Amino acid sequence: VSTQSTWDVFFRNHFEKHYALYVMILKWGFLLTALALVVFSDDIRKETHEFKSDVSKMLDIIIHSLYTNRNIFLREVISNGSDALDKIRILYLSNPKDPKNKDKESPTMDIRIKSDKESRTLTITDGGIGMTRNELIEHLGSLGVSGTKKFVEKLAESGSDMNLIGQFGVGFYSVFLVADNVKVASKHDDDEKQWVWESTADGNFFIYEDPRGNTLGRGTELTLE
Repeated sequence: VSTQSTWDVFFRNHFEKHYALYVMILKWGFLLTALALVVFSDDIRKETHEFKSDVSKMLDIIIHSLYTNRNIFLREVISNGSDALDKIRILYLSNPKDPKNKDKESPTMDIRIKSDKESRTLTITDGGIGMTRNELIEHLGSLGVSGTKKFVEKLAESGSDMNLIGQFGVGFYSVFLVADNVKVASKHDDDEKQWVWESTADGNFFIYEDPRGNTLGRGTELTLE
């Protein structure tokens, strides 16, 4: 009997004897792989972007200089939500739609504020026009150069007047006065997916598909942590 035949018989007998063990190992391997994908899925999906230089400068001014009235952020985010609701009302006059979230629920035409003491979060949700992925990057990742310049000029003239921030389109960034981490989940009628913008104001922000799916139907959910 050849050596090759002997080895063939040995491996065949060995495999048949331990078949159940190999099957169990393969099953556990697939299970652990799937678990790892779930646990680390956020890191896989997240796209890292750098703030434009004007935003970084603005954040530094707001966070480190304009700190006398931290409550200003609530006025600004409510104002933004109100504007978003006005836009969708006007848009639906000529092109009405009835979007639904994943639970088949229609978005409400209002602004809702919810606090969670245990997780120390504040969530502001509106049923407004929402933002697409590209709009999140464009609107929250950069500022008009002229607007930034005028803001800085007026700031110097007024001596750190917090009321200026809403006049130059930078009101959103006041949320970093009270939050270490900010998440903006948004769903727009023109985008099939719900996206999340996230940042700690460290010079970068992340964009990723919301792992919860379409929870809004349409609108924006701002979570301050």
